[in-house]
Amino acid sequence: MGETVVDRVASRFHAAAVHLGGATEVVTGVRLTGAVPDAEDVAAWLDRHPMLAARPRSLDGYLTLVSQRSPRPVVRDEPLRLGPAPVEPLDAAVRRELELPLAGRLWRLTVLPSHDGDTTLLWRRDHLVSDATTTDQLLADLLENARGGRHLHPRSWFAPGLDQDRPRYAGAAGPQGTRLVSLTWHREAACAVDRLRAAEGVSVSALLAGALVEAGDFPTGSRAWVAYSRRKALGENRTGCFIGVRGTRVDREESLLRLAADCHREAVEASRSTEVTYERYADSVRAVLDDRDADLGPCVTNSGAYPRTARLEDVDDVMTCVDRRHGNYSLVAHVDRFRGRLRTTLVAPRHRTTQQQLEELAVRLVNTAGHPSAGHDAGHDAGAGAEGTASPVREGA
Repeated sequence: MGETVVDRVASRFHAAAVHLGGATEVVTGVRLTGAVPDAEDVAAWLDRHPMLAARPRSLDGYLTLVSQRSPRPVVRDEPLRLGPAPVEPLDAAVRRELELPLAGRLWRLTVLPSHDGDTTLLWRRDHLVSDATTTDQLLADLLENARGGRHLHPRSWFAPGLDQDRPRYAGAAGPQGTRLVSLTWHREAACAVDRLRAAEGVSVSALLAGALVEAGDFPTGSRAWVAYSRRKALGENRTGCFIGVRGTRVDREESLLRLAADCHREAVEASRSTEVTYERYADSVRAVLDDRDADLGPCVTNSGAYPRTARLEDVDDVMTCVDRRHGNYSLVAHVDRFRGRLRTTLVAPRHRTTQQQLEELAVRLVNTAGHPSAGHDAGHDAGAGAEGTASPVREGA
């Protein structure tokens, strides 16, 4: 049996999920063209990764995860009363899953076969379970060992409920529609932005944060937030969540590139810290309740390139989003890279972000990179941009 005390960031993620009706829970969608996991595959997956069967506990007031290896991990198998789904973009399936909180579980897997013979796999989880690094590792491990075939009926799998009472506020929080818009960039446009990133010595996340601030209408005094991994500084390779989020005070008089440089510098400096901060769980609950529905400015998080998952031939596409109901950020921008494709997804609980606004944001970045019109990428149709101009992105996945 293993017991791990989680840090302040992870403690607040869990507090938000429990007390704000699913806020900060993460959804990853995978488009599969081959073998799909079945119940035996999922049980074996838990056996290989005891963290997935962990239970949150309190130790001297701090949140801990207790995992215990079991010869027969307990997995609930729940058939869904659905027929094969219409063929649809991956972001549409993720959008629906964002409306279905875990309600006391640590994670849930759902498979939805479509009329074209492919399958959408949706993995919703408490952010305690994984960050970008372990999302890729855990998903790849599950899919590499899938033996379920290709013709499963729609169903979900999940671990038993947590050994804790659901707080009253969770019910009062109620469902809150999450606004999600997603665009996949043309390869040429993505390459242009990548060249800009390299030339300026900043991350794609920082560039997007700068563009959001320059284009957005956020409250005076708000910050631009960039999420970063702490694994390198901490020397961590365990399953779990080891991230931080850094807020940078911004001046709207600055250029996009100056804003990006400021955000990048702050995030890099924070990522080098080896200090780990812990917080009593009661204080985490109080903090997320105090900050619910705040308007702290935009946040950008990067899911990486899924390097291990990308090697699997049966995986056609992947994307990840966070449930932002009652969230503290004005909106969250997600960056996904998969086999050279770049997807940007905005999740906004309050700001009415539209597809056109997201496309204009992408055009702004491409123009900054010196490519006012990226044209058409071979094999992809460009969507209509502002005033009918060529777009550097295409809608959906």
